[in-house]
Amino acid sequence: MTNTEGLSKREQAAYEFARSIEKRIRSALQEYFLSHGGYVHFEQLSAASELPEHTNFIVKLRHLVSITEEVSALACDIGSISRNEKQKAMKALYETERICEENHGDVRGLREIASQMRSLMRDLSASPSLGTAILILLLGDALLFAYVPIGLTLMTLASVLIYKGMRSFRNKRASVLNEFNKASTQFDACVVRELAPRLLPSTNASFAGSSIGFAAFISLLCILGAISVSLSSSDARTGKPLIPPAGSTNLAASTSNAASSATNVDQASSGQAIAGQSNVDDMPGAANQSPGDAALPAPEQASPVVQSQLSSGASAPEPSYQTSFDCAKARSDAEHLICADAELAADDRELADLYTRAATVAADPGGFREHARNEWNYRERACHDRDCLVRWYADEKVNLEQIAKTGQLDGN
Repeated sequence: MTNTEGLSKREQAAYEFARSIEKRIRSALQEYFLSHGGYVHFEQLSAASELPEHTNFIVKLRHLVSITEEVSALACDIGSISRNEKQKAMKALYETERICEENHGDVRGLREIASQMRSLMRDLSASPSLGTAILILLLGDALLFAYVPIGLTLMTLASVLIYKGMRSFRNKRASVLNEFNKASTQFDACVVRELAPRLLPSTNASFAGSSIGFAAFISLLCILGAISVSLSSSDARTGKPLIPPAGSTNLAASTSNAASSATNVDQASSGQAIAGQSNVDDMPGAANQSPGDAALPAPEQASPVVQSQLSSGASAPEPSYQTSFDCAKARSDAEHLICADAELAADDRELADLYTRAATVAADPGGFREHARNEWNYRERACHDRDCLVRWYADEKVNLEQIAKTGQLDGN
């Protein structure tokens, strides 16, 4: 049951109810195994349930889980769930959560440590932010042959910025790696069984190659700048143009054929000028063929939001998920958690649509708005973690579905 396109509203409501029940049961089981030192994701819950040390606990839940599985089967087979079946499923869910919580182990903080390690891994895989320095370097290269002092100044400034940026990046990466090693030690102290893949830091193999590329690029441009300055100074002392006027070569040749020994001296001088001109003609081609211009495009700068959340894998920011509200204005813990979680963001959008449908049929619009306000205030005040939000969305979906069908508020 992954595609609800083409289903009626009643079938979609049944599917969403069954899905929310399943998510809450998985979350309760995952918290139970984490509290006993078992590092698992949702995908490994079946394997964790077969561990011998948890057999008695799983037997207690077997009947309750079977009730919720029947609800999922009804939603899948006939696309409809009666109110009585929903009540039975909710009671089984509450009992399952209670039993899981009562049987929690002594391990605390394993989820938080794993989350910290995941965040540090994103920092380790990040690239240095050198976009501004690279742009200045390219601008200095472009101005080098027209305005030599300005070009060399910009290139020097860019070189300093790149050096400082790389040094700062290395220091930050070493600090993050140290923090990751500390978190990994804490993780090892808490975990008993690892059914989910172990979190390992990125080796960032391209780091050394990027450093060598930057150094080679800067060295090449500095060599070209030095040659340009040398040629410009030589031309200023001799007063000769870089490109001789048309016919000057023929004039030098005719003079050498008609003159005596004094003319031979002039021929030697002309030969030196022509040789120097040949070398000068080679330089622009070499500059235009510099591999650095195409090999090292300027990377994009990371946004301040992504830098504060430490949620990049690469230098591109990781965007917030679409919700019914503006994540840029998120203030409470609940809103920040929703914006950063794909499943919670999807639940938020679905609940917003369900709220609109319920509002249009509510027999008591004022009472309905008061109900919605109270529920929202409860979420903002009480929910400071993901599990609380998952439960809140599931319960509120049940309430709004009932209002959308009957138009009546519960308890009225």
